[in-house]
Amino acid sequence: MNVVDSLPNSRSLPLLVGNGLSIAVDSSFDYKYLRKEASIDINSILKAHNEYDFEVILEKLEKTQELLKSLKIGSHQTSNELKKKYKEIQQGLIGAINNVHPNLNKIQNNPYFRALGNLSRAFSPVFRSEEHTSELQSP
Repeated sequence: MNVVDSLPNSRSLPLLVGNGLSIAVDSSFDYKYLRKEASIDINSILKAHNEYDFEVILEKLEKTQELLKSLKIGSHQTSNELKKKYKEIQQGLIGAINNVHPNLNKIQNNPYFRALGNLSRAFSPVFRSEEHTSELQSP
């Protein structure tokens, strides 16, 4: 019996797929590589925070806005600037992923890719982690 067969009613269970699986399918999804492919200059921000992960920076921007809002610090302009920077970095990450996304011929024989295809049939719905990252809150 495989793991999927052992799940009760797996068709009603959601599956969340994160970047780790993407990296296992193709190493070009690694954040170290993605930052080189980004359409924006993210390197200075990542370096200042000793970070490779775009999503950590996005989360920090989101938390900063929440903190400033709860402390009633900053202006509407500050909030808009944080939102703008968030979108810029988010779009840079999306663009980098699109730039490095392998074609199906390159990955179809990858055992992780085949296993994911088989596994994903057992779950409904299937989400990618970036589908569930929140946007910066409106002021």
